[in-house]
Amino acid sequence: MIDRLVSIVKRYTTRPLVVVARALVFGILAAAISVVIGVLLMIGAIRALQALGDVWFDHDRSVWLSYMVLGAVFVAIGAILMRRRRPPAQ
Repeated sequence: MIDRLVSIVKRYTTRPLVVVARALVFGILAAAISVVIGVLLMIGAIRALQALGDVWFDHDRSVWLSYMVLGAVFVAIGAILMRRRRPPAQ
């Protein structure tokens, strides 16, 4: 009887807590990895644009050009997202 009672308590208390704790840990880990991957992709995009710009321009201009191109891309993405937003319900 005690064994059955302990297994019932474990089923309804310990297992859900373990699932929540695992979800929290893996969620935080996935978020951290996503941020790192995003930063590395951004660095790679900037460096690739600078290397591509070095073919036609000097290094100083290619740096500014890479910043301008990526800035324009982000502005365009922001403008598209702002157009797709919905007004708050009144």
